[in-house]
Amino acid sequence: MPENQNASGEHWTRESVSILKQFAWTQKGSCNFDIDCVHHSKERNGQGHGIDSFFEYYDPYSKSTQGILVESKTRQFSGITTGSIKKWIKQVTDCMECMQVSPSIQGMTSAPIQNALLMIWANDEYEHEMFMKMLRKVGIASKKYPCNIFVASNQEILKWCSLINTIDTLKAQSDSFKFIYPNVPTIGTDLILAEHLTLTHLFSKYVFAEVKAQVPDVRGGTYQIEKLIVFCYESVSVASLDFLYTLIKRLNFQSYPISEIYLFDKQIATRQITAEFINRINSEIKGDLAQPSKIEMKYLDIYDGLANVPDRIIHFGEA
Repeated sequence: MPENQNASGEHWTRESVSILKQFAWTQKGSCNFDIDCVHHSKERNGQGHGIDSFFEYYDPYSKSTQGILVESKTRQFSGITTGSIKKWIKQVTDCMECMQVSPSIQGMTSAPIQNALLMIWANDEYEHEMFMKMLRKVGIASKKYPCNIFVASNQEILKWCSLINTIDTLKAQSDSFKFIYPNVPTIGTDLILAEHLTLTHLFSKYVFAEVKAQVPDVRGGTYQIEKLIVFCYESVSVASLDFLYTLIKRLNFQSYPISEIYLFDKQIATRQITAEFINRINSEIKGDLAQPSKIEMKYLDIYDGLANVPDRIIHFGEA
C-alpha cells in the first residue's frame, strides 16, 4: 500500500541520517522538507522539491565547507531498475539546481552544494553485479551547475556499517580518534586531522586515521602512544599489500610505533598472505631505532544485510 511505502521510506531516511551522523556530518534542517522549484516549474507543474536530508562538513581538499544533499530510497530489489535509478538521479540533479537559489537553503548554509549522495537500500534481497550493471547504463549530468552524484547501494552501506562498528570499538579503547587527510602537494593541501569522514573518502579504498591510546610500561603504569589506523577495502593479495605499504611510506607514516591495518576480507582465505607480509615488513627496521615500528593486521566484520547487521546502525529507530 502507498501508506506502507511512505512509512518505509521515512524510516530509511532516518536510518540513513543516523549512519551519516556517525561519520560526524552536520545535519542542516530537519528530515523531509520542501523547497520551491525555480528551474523546472513548468515541467513539474509548479510542484516543489522534497529534500530527504541535507548535511554539511569541511572538506580539507577543497579547503571549504561543502553542502551535501542526501536522497534515501528503499525498495524490494525487483523494484530497483535502470529506469527507477535514472528517475531518482534526475530528481536529485533537478533538486540540486534549485537548491543553489533557494532562500530557505541559503538561510541554512552559505556552503556550495555540488555533491549529492543517493542511498539505495534493497530491503529484501540484493545482487550487486546486477545493480552495477543497471547503474552503468545511467548517465549523470547537470546543464546548469557542477554536480557530482555518488550512489550507494547495499554493498557500500554495509561497508559503512562495518566501519562504524570498528570505529566505535576503537573509540572505546582509546583516548582519541581522528581521521587523517594526508597532504596532497599537487593541489597544495596540508595534512588535516578531523573527526568527520568526507563523502569522497566513504568511497575510497583506503581510509587513514590516528588514535591515541594508553599502553603499559615496564613499571606497571601506562603511557600514551599514537597509532596509525588504516581501513583497507582493496582485495587482499601480495601486490595490494605491497602497494598499501608503499603508500604508507610515501605519506611518511612509518614514524607511528604501531600501524593497525583493518582488512575488509575473510581471514581464512588470506591468512597465509597476510602472515608472510607482516613477517617481512616487521623484519625491516623503521621508526625509532630503540623500538622499531610494527605493523599489525586485523579484520573488519562483514555484514550480509539480513541476519548479520549491527542493530544500532541499520535498525536505528525501530521499536
